[in-house]
Amino acid sequence: MKKISKNTRDILFLFIIVVLAIGMGLFIYGKGTELQEPFIPAINSVYRPFARKVHKYTTEKFNNITNKVHRFLKQYKIT
Repeated sequence: MKKISKNTRDILFLFIIVVLAIGMGLFIYGKGTELQEPFIPAINSVYRPFARKVHKYTTEKFNNITNKVHRFLKQYKIT
């Protein structure tokens, strides 16, 4: 049996904590009560900056890699 690396274990632990926190919040405030709505903006205020950073990072990396591939292909006149 293959051992799980420490980084993977830490990420899984944090993911489980986030899922449990969201589940508990929905359970406590849930089932159509008026208190459910303030919980969602709290998630969005944490999630959106993280999502923007991830989107920006992946876009920059994708553009960088495609630019390098394009320059390589042009250098050897493949395109």
